[in-house]
Amino acid sequence: MDASDLSALLWQERALLDQLLLNLETQAFLPQGGSESGLPLLREQLENIIESLRLVELARSVELSSLAKEWKVPENFTLGGLAASAPTGVWTQILEAHLAAMTSQALLILGLQKSIEDLPHKTVRLTREKHKKRTDPLLSSSTASEPKAATDADDAVVMQQNFQTETPQGLGEALPGTLQEFLGLSALRG
Repeated sequence: MDASDLSALLWQERALLDQLLLNLETQAFLPQGGSESGLPLLREQLENIIESLRLVELARSVELSSLAKEWKVPENFTLGGLAASAPTGVWTQILEAHLAAMTSQALLILGLQKSIEDLPHKTVRLTREKHKKRTDPLLSSSTASEPKAATDADDAVVMQQNFQTETPQGLGEALPGTLQEFLGLSALRG
């Protein structure tokens, strides 16, 4: 095993991160389109992507251990540390390019994940504000919309409850912590 095997694994990991990013983007925007019928399929795909990421991560760990012995560097380092320890400038450039791309992907994923987790809370808050505006006699001259506003608020609460029960266990950790550590992003965890 050599650095080219590690690079191939990093390419696989990058492809999975792209799939994860696309899945999260779709989950973030699908409810805004008014249809949630695709969410169960997206969640199943998310779980499969996360499982595949874990398997590639395990293979990467094994490859890193072998490469660390070959390059005579400690086994517990970040991708940036490995790039700095590379014996040739070519491998430094290749590993730094992987680091830059994967870090960018990881930051986008973490941001989208946070948005998705916050979406139900924002929806409930905005619906309640809308309901208050419609039912407050000082803010609204008509009370004919009260039943609709009350229904909207109830629907938002139900949506929030459904989201919390339907969200896959892995969404809280869509980006494995060990990958965050490998990329040097462990300070962003939690």
